Amino acid sequence: MPLVQIRHLGQGELVVVLFEQLDRIELEMDKAFRVKKLAATSQDLVVVFSNVPYGEYAVGVFHDLNKNGKLDANFFGFPKEDMAVSNNAKGGPFGGPLWQQAKIQLAQSAMVLSTLKLYPFGPKTTE
Repeated sequence: MPLVQIRHLGQGELVVVLFEQLDRIELEMDKAFRVKKLAATSQDLVVVFSNVPYGEYAVGVFHDLNKNGKLDANFFGFPKEDMAVSNNAKGGPFGGPLWQQAKIQLAQSAMVLSTLKLYPFGPKTTE
């Protein structure tokens, strides 16, 4: 089952971000525990973070179409690139999803997030 639905295969890269506890998940790279970047070439995405202690985390994914290493946002702070957060948590008018909505428990050596909905904030086409 695909982890995300990627609308622009073959363009840009997917940035997968692992966070330790935060008030809100804003997909800011300077607050990340770990970051992985992958080519956006497949709907099936496998990401391995090594040496992660058991505990609570949140996972964020965004499609960095312009490869600038950040989730682009408009003047009001709304994303301009497709993105998702663990538990398919959604943000509100005051920012990204709350920690309580997005947190997941890592209690074993491997964890599978079967489906994340990549919300279509980005352009419908890149041409």
